[in-house]
Amino acid sequence: MEQHGMESRLDDEMKASDILSEFPASLTWASDPRTRKVTCMAHIDLNALKLATHGGRRTQTLTLVAALRDAAGNLLPGKRSEVELNLKSDTLAKMVAAGGFGIVVTLEAPPGAHTARGLVRDGIEGKMVTSSQELRFP
Repeated sequence: MEQHGMESRLDDEMKASDILSEFPASLTWASDPRTRKVTCMAHIDLNALKLATHGGRRTQTLTLVAALRDAAGNLLPGKRSEVELNLKSDTLAKMVAAGGFGIVVTLEAPPGAHTARGLVRDGIEGKMVTSSQELRFP
């Protein structure tokens, strides 16, 4: 999938509410009402993740995006993190044996009711995993 098409789909999925599970990853949420911080945690299972090979290394780019929607449905500014994998075979084997790895982003929420929306995307095929969580902060 071309880069522009992948970005357009990412934007569309961040605005959506459906749940996608197109590759081996999961998203979980943690929130602290006292500090109004919301953390989106992506766990990536490397056993079935498609990796490219370049120069004897296994490569992949993963993108994690998290944002909040207010009670009116307006998307608030979020955060995006990209992880570039460039793994030697022994490092990949260790990470697979450990069950994969995680990517984390933390947001600050204004008071009120919100829907947290998270998405992780594989950079080779453009496959996505999404999650939403209802939250309320004093």
